[in-house]
Amino acid sequence: MKTKSFLLLLLPLLFYFNATAQEIESEEGKNQEQEEQEEAGARFFDRVYFGGNVGLQLGTAFFVDVSPLVGYQFTERFSGGVGFTYQYIKLRENEVGWNVYGGRIFARYDIAKPFFLYGELEPINVPTSTTNGRGEVIERRWSNALFAGVGMLQPLGGRVGLSVMALYNLNYDSQTSIYPKPYVIRGGIIIMPLR
Repeated sequence: MKTKSFLLLLLPLLFYFNATAQEIESEEGKNQEQEEQEEAGARFFDRVYFGGNVGLQLGTAFFVDVSPLVGYQFTERFSGGVGFTYQYIKLRENEVGWNVYGGRIFARYDIAKPFFLYGELEPINVPTSTTNGRGEVIERRWSNALFAGVGMLQPLGGRVGLSVMALYNLNYDSQTSIYPKPYVIRGGIIIMPLR
């Protein structure tokens, strides 16, 4: 009888220790899984880079350009991303200024440091020449530029680099394009990925 009583007392203790051990193993597994997820998140952000360009022109025309971008380094040589473009243009002889805005999707392939190939689709919303009696633009339209070209990314120190590109608009139409010529020279600052 004493043996049966002892076993009955011992049995719940064995279940308790077994359950506690499983709980500890489960917590260790969760911690390791959490660490792996955090590392994967850190690796993702190590490949993200930021940049863009800012332009200003004074004289017969007043021109402001703000075009930020965010990119992702998919491989050692290939990256891509998205950006936003805002431009304000006002001619000296005209009292009305125009707001031009849109986005861009781009891809970059490093051919040999510091040179790269570049492609970009840039849909831009522009005012048309239709105006009301007060000179205000009353219609807008989308103009799509398809750029291809080459560029150079020159490190300036740390993760900061200067980007200069020579691009050609494959979609250029002198009647509808917002750019006066099919070729564009563009420069900007890039905060490069950690990787």
